[in-house]
Amino acid sequence: MFSSRLWSKGSCSTVVSALAAGTFFFRRSQPSTEQEDILGSFQYATCSPLKSMIQKTWPSIQENKTYRNSFIHLAKCDSPDAILIRFLKSCRMDPDQASVKLLNTLRWRIESNVDQIVERGELFAKEHHDDQFLEQLRTGKVIMLGRDLKDRPICYIRAHLHQPSKLTQKSLCEMTIWAMETMRLFLHSQPTLPASLEDPQNVNVLFDMSKFSLSNMDYSFVKYLSSCLECYYPESLGVCILHKSPWIFRGIWNIIKGWIKPEITEKIIFTQNSKDLEKYIGRHMIPATLGGDNQNSFEYVEPKENENQSVVQGSLEKETALAHYYAYYNEWEQRSLQWAKTPNEDLQNEKLRLSCDIAGAQFAKDYWNVDKYLRARTVYDRLGWLN
Repeated sequence: MFSSRLWSKGSCSTVVSALAAGTFFFRRSQPSTEQEDILGSFQYATCSPLKSMIQKTWPSIQENKTYRNSFIHLAKCDSPDAILIRFLKSCRMDPDQASVKLLNTLRWRIESNVDQIVERGELFAKEHHDDQFLEQLRTGKVIMLGRDLKDRPICYIRAHLHQPSKLTQKSLCEMTIWAMETMRLFLHSQPTLPASLEDPQNVNVLFDMSKFSLSNMDYSFVKYLSSCLECYYPESLGVCILHKSPWIFRGIWNIIKGWIKPEITEKIIFTQNSKDLEKYIGRHMIPATLGGDNQNSFEYVEPKENENQSVVQGSLEKETALAHYYAYYNEWEQRSLQWAKTPNEDLQNEKLRLSCDIAGAQFAKDYWNVDKYLRARTVYDRLGWLN
């Protein structure tokens, strides 16, 4: 666990008084259940690395509107604190490194048009005859399989369906971004600072290597995926399972493992049979082709005409909903900057920390009221898997 110098607990009486004060700070009435969920934030009221990261990062974010908008879209349905904690954890709680890493991520998201890919989605690809993008979905090369024994979403990738000779680098990168952003929605929300520290959310990536051949090997994709996991989606990988890799992959692995940082390679596991897989995934969820009991087959549902009208068209309802969502973020930002500048021994410290968590929780919860305005529908929306 973390050093007691960085994390200290407040007394029970202070918690009660701070709860009332925090509600006053936010100037919005909160349901009692949400207040109870947030009470745990007091043991993190003196999170020095987070305070330092906010102070170092926010001048750059506030002076650049594009960076600020990119961070809001990065936070999505989580508390902004949860995003910052991911970057801190990936940098061993070093606020200087975490600040640089976050700003580099925001720059990458802008340059890679991440928000545009999310807003346009599959329907845009279909309307503009981007068959390379859609074919990767139609074949079922990358799908959401279900959840593993630790309740993590399983991103199931069938390696033999990857044909790098038929794909441009642009199409492959866009599909990788689309998959990362979509799988993110299957994670449980982290609405508060305690939730982000005590209940980390990440993904199980299962590579089916059973029919893998040299024609499927794509070194550029491995490098790109590795950089995404290490730099732009930190702490998002729970485990990566390479199942039934053939002997020809041994030499390839000796090459590519040198490109991957130790914190990623230590999460990579090789399995050869269903018994091995059952240590991580329930037998009922393992596909029958891999020796499990799951007989379901994925069938891609084509995008529907006008399914993204809420994204592309303006309305008073949309304007009002987005205004509320951004107001919650503004509240979190204002309170967080106050808290970051407040000495740990200051009597206002715990009250401000509570107001940060209340605002962050409201922001995270409200995302699903604006999701239809910010994100194109996906095959998982059409299948009813995302609500």
